[in-house]
Amino acid sequence: MVVDWINNVLTQYQSKLGAAMVIVAAWCVEDYQVIRLAGSLTARATRLAHEAQLDVAPLGKIPHLRTPGLLVMDMDSTAIQIECIDEIAKLAGTGERVAEVTERAMRGELDFTASLRSRVATLKGADANILQQVA
Repeated sequence: MVVDWINNVLTQYQSKLGAAMVIVAAWCVEDYQVIRLAGSLTARATRLAHEAQLDVAPLGKIPHLRTPGLLVMDMDSTAIQIECIDEIAKLAGTGERVAEVTERAMRGELDFTASLRSRVATLKGADANILQQVA
């Protein structure tokens, strides 16, 4: 049924757009169906998509994981199941100080940058070998 709905919506969208759409890839993210289309996202295409109640976003140059480069992401409790800085701080003996800073940030007393700087500052002088213990 979802596939039929997607086909219906895309067919109507393509008809209003007046141009052929090339589907490059399709996948699901939880309850969302994601479709990557070839071509550029014009203002008109965006407006028509919004009228069809579709969320759209332009994708620039998409990196390939096989190509060397830099990946920056929030790992803690996202890609891994622990909060790294909390675990490192516990091993460094500054766990309680880091927890206090985190609580202040959660209450809105510190922004992300100030919170991160304060938490990392508690690790100054810690033995780098403790990183081997965090797994």
